[in-house]
This record gives sequence, C-alpha cells and structure tokens, in this order.
Amino acid sequence: DRNLCRLDAFRRRFIFDLSSDDKLDIYQIFLDFYYALEIDFIKFSDEYSQKGRMKKYSVEALISLLDELDFGYKGRKDLRAIFDFLCTIEDIRPGIDFIDKKNSDSKKNYIVFTISKLRSKIRRKFNSGNLVKRSPVSVSKCLHLLAPNFFPLWDRKIAQEYKCGYVKRPNEQYYFFCEKAKHISAIIKDYKECKRSGKSILKLLDEYNYAKYTKGWID
Repeated sequence: DRNLCRLDAFRRRFIFDLSSDDKLDIYQIFLDFYYALEIDFIKFSDEYSQKGRMKKYSVEALISLLDELDFGYKGRKDLRAIFDFLCTIEDIRPGIDFIDKKNSDSKKNYIVFTISKLRSKIRRKFNSGNLVKRSPVSVSKCLHLLAPNFFPLWDRKIAQEYKCGYVKRPNEQYYFFCEKAKHISAIIKDYKECKRSGKSILKLLDEYNYAKYTKGWID
C-alpha cells in the first residue's frame, strides 16, 4: 500500500525536514484519511440559536433535519419531547440516546445519534446530507500518532489563528500549517527550556497552541 510506504518514510523524519517535495504526498495522505474517518456520532443540544442564526447542532437544526427526513415534527421545541417522538420511529429508535447533563457543569441535555445503528435508508440520508462532516482535526490526530515528530496537531481555532482555515481544501491548508509549524519549530528548537522539557518540539508547540488559541489562557 502506497500510503503505508509514505507514512513509514514520514515516521523516520522530523518537521524540520519538510520540503516542497512533500507537498503532493501530504495532500494525498490527508485526503485518504479524511475520507476514511467518518464521524459516527452526532450530538444535538438544547442550546438555542442566538442573533437569529441557527446553531449547527441545536434543537432547531434537529427539527429542520426531521423535516428533511420526512418526519415532520410539530411539537414543543424541547429535547425530551423530541426524543420521545423519535422513539416512536422504528428506523431511528435503535440509534438514539438521551443524555441528561442538567446537573453537570454543562447545563445542557443532548440527543445523540449513532449513525451506524440507524436503519439503512435513514443512514443513507444522514451520510448524503451536509450534516455528517468528516473532521480535519481527527486526520491531524491520526497522522500525528503515526509520525509524531513530523505531523503537527491542529484544531479549528489553531488553524484559524495560523491563517489555515480548513473549510475549503483542508489537505492544502494542512500542508501550509505544516510549513508554519516547521518555521516556528526551527526557531524554538535550540532554547534550553525546550531541551530540558524532554518533550518533542511538536508536542511543545501543540501545548502552546492549545493554551493560547484553543483555550485562550495566554494573552
């Protein structure tokens, strides 16, 4: 398998070795993983839309989805009521769960759809629509696990801060992100603090990115 050969080569390399010759290989590996890693779980919360915009996984989005699936729901905009309605639908009932988080810090309830457990005709509708998205974040995690010294980690906020937003052409954006990670890694690799940490450069970079951009802990 060509991908295994590519990954084996990357596994023996470091981010500092990245070159333009790697571009097409990274494009292809990223896409292959991207299309292989399908999200099986979709979680709708009772968090309502704000400022007139429908949140992607809100109660309102779920009601809209039911309309698309030809299961028009006309009841209360209440997650428990919707769940009770879904439990009456034979094609959906095997693939749904209700999670009560009201007593936890999240203060939200959820309906969770497990796509693989839905009846085939409903599963096809889920997979053919825009709701089931593959995750560029999951791809970076897989690549990093397979070649931890070569492939950096990202998430949506990190990618945006690095001007590598992945809504379009995520494989190309990931290569640009790798180039930027290479540049930063080359700057910090000789710092004594980095050497004393015992962690890889990409691990340190990910911890910094997570603290600064994902969580906003660093000004």
